[in-house]
Amino acid sequence: MAAGDPPEDRADDTDRAGTRDTGTRDTGATGTRDTGTAGRSDVRDRAGDADKGFTEAQAKAADPSSAGEWQDLRAKFDTAKQWLGGGTTNVFFGEARVGSLGDHYATAGVASAHSAHFGVVVNSGPVPAAMLADIRESYVEPARYGHLRAVLESHQVVVIRAPDGTGRTATALRLLDDLCREGVLKLDPDVNLKTVDGSAFSGLRGYLLESLDPEQARELRAFHAERLCALMKDKGCMLVVIADDRTPLPVEDIGHLVVDDLGEVEPSALIRRHLDWGLSAVESPRAGAAVLDLPEVREIVTALTPDVPRRQLADLGALLVDVATGRIDVEVVRERYSATSRANFVSWFDQQTDVEQRAFVIALAVFNDEPVHLVSGAATMLADLVKEVELPRRADRGRALFATPLSRRLEDARAEVVEDTERTRIGNVTVRKARFRDDRYPALVLAHLCTEYDQGLTVVTRWLRELGGALGGRVRVRAGMAAGFLSTYDFFGIHHEVVQPWADADDPYTRDAAVAALQFPSDHPALGRVVHKLLDAWLRDRENWSRRKTAARALGSTTAASPAAVLRLLKRTARHVDWTTAFMIGESVSDLLCRVDDPVQVLDALVAWSDDDEFPLRRETALLAVLVASNYLTVSVAESAEKWPALLWLAEDGEPARSRVVLLFARMLQTADFLGRGYEHLRRWLRLAQRDRTLRAPVARLLFDIGTEMDDLDSVRHYVETWGAGRGGPADAARAVLDHFDEGAN
Repeated sequence: MAAGDPPEDRADDTDRAGTRDTGTRDTGATGTRDTGTAGRSDVRDRAGDADKGFTEAQAKAADPSSAGEWQDLRAKFDTAKQWLGGGTTNVFFGEARVGSLGDHYATAGVASAHSAHFGVVVNSGPVPAAMLADIRESYVEPARYGHLRAVLESHQVVVIRAPDGTGRTATALRLLDDLCREGVLKLDPDVNLKTVDGSAFSGLRGYLLESLDPEQARELRAFHAERLCALMKDKGCMLVVIADDRTPLPVEDIGHLVVDDLGEVEPSALIRRHLDWGLSAVESPRAGAAVLDLPEVREIVTALTPDVPRRQLADLGALLVDVATGRIDVEVVRERYSATSRANFVSWFDQQTDVEQRAFVIALAVFNDEPVHLVSGAATMLADLVKEVELPRRADRGRALFATPLSRRLEDARAEVVEDTERTRIGNVTVRKARFRDDRYPALVLAHLCTEYDQGLTVVTRWLRELGGALGGRVRVRAGMAAGFLSTYDFFGIHHEVVQPWADADDPYTRDAAVAALQFPSDHPALGRVVHKLLDAWLRDRENWSRRKTAARALGSTTAASPAAVLRLLKRTARHVDWTTAFMIGESVSDLLCRVDDPVQVLDALVAWSDDDEFPLRRETALLAVLVASNYLTVSVAESAEKWPALLWLAEDGEPARSRVVLLFARMLQTADFLGRGYEHLRRWLRLAQRDRTLRAPVARLLFDIGTEMDDLDSVRHYVETWGAGRGGPADAARAVLDHFDEGAN
């Protein structure tokens, strides 16, 4: 459900009944409007540019290649993020069955199980039921879980103060899932506990604030705590707040709500739980005992101490599942978890003293599992930058081109070359990719740079900044994701040196690097609120439109704020946009539709934005977003040979989504500037139905409902008849649609 305007947006809207604009479009970066009063040449020129931009935006929204680029970018984001230890983008429009909206949300299996515990990332808003179920099945209670539960039951509010890696987020979610019958939600990171009111809470639900701002923590007093507890009791809700162990808390005021230590978890118990659970997913429950009895595994488990981070124990459990099922050898586990593993890594990295070799290792960390020539080229570029510092005289900077073969570089880097197949626009091609044999190394190398080599990091930062403006989408995305990873160690340094220059670029592809760089910090509990405020500030900046475009594009893909908060910011931005920014809003809306639990809240927002009483620019941005989503989003349906347009699929699932989709397309077909593109989308659906009979009835039902909503069924019928009668037209699908129209009329 679309939320109300924030105060600054309402201030803009105060002239609705009087001097609101009458339909002229925003003409560009100045935010000025063509009022039609003067006939001045500069005004006419700006109006012409705006009309041209509007036409181009519509054409791009309908272009299949735009959808391909967007989907390709999302895939690159996921790949880059996973190699650095991040999660994947939640894509709910995956394999489905007709009428099964929601079934495919559950992510069963070993990967899901361990992602729920190892590095838990919770988007703001409703926590998916699948994640709660995963934690429920894999969770092992720490020693003080009972005390934690007692505090929450007594006061309805508890503050967990514990270090990262202790399972604090998983514990909070398990606790709330255990006690709250109507689900769990994560609060937006900028919520203020001193002033939050009852509108933020409802039902017998649990709420999680994953990172308490230290400044806010210092200002909490007994009055605020009492008010918050009373509010929770009045609403029937419960609230868990997580604070870092270094966050100062006014214990004299709120100490009765604070639990400082979760207590120990026996490592072997947690490993066994994850192992049994993972094997139950592959129907091999008895294999767990055999794995734990292996001498190599007993040696590892015996050496573990209770202070080992829970996420590492969960990761070990996942690896043992792979050992039990024969996917990896036990020696791989021994190498990773032996007592000397960390020291071994540090010693290995420090031995890479040759400039070219160390540059190769760092480049491989950024471009792991990318083509060999790309890694080598990036390594050469980095080595040259290092030599500028270490060897000031140009005469000393030469390199022996044939001194070290690639096989030696790879062996010294503990890496290998694998053959893979890559899809291109002209077909699949075979490529040779370089990657570390240990998939932990990309993150380990970059983290080691941050903690031990500050001077070298300065050169690496410069190298990444240059790569972000380089040719090739995979280069920019990998550079951006690496910069984002580094920013979790030094956010403002990386932000000012790398990310902001990318965001300020005129080149849209360089701005993609900035969007990629915001992914990791937006997932970080403490940095999420910083990213949220940063994007808010960029969206308010009407002097720097490149930043506005970057922010508009980043909002949908980052997880710092809840979908409701993102939609509020996008709504405000849509009040003053150029058409490039409007298109970015459309792409962010598509991102949101992919990752929200309830797509109807996004559709509700588009319905509200496109209302007749709204500002023309906001209405047109909403309809443009519908065009983008209709073109970009598809669903693979088990019963069909063709992918379904996602909006058609949502409509077929029934209410309340159907009425929203119908209304949005009806409004599009009743708006002069969108009528042509709207009917073109309907024609595309008809062509799909011609190729796939399973689509004919759904398309017929939706076209009939759209025509009925418009009160102009005859126009829709006319277009369907014309398309079907054309040479090579979708005659059979048109006939099916017209037959349904006739049945409906009778």
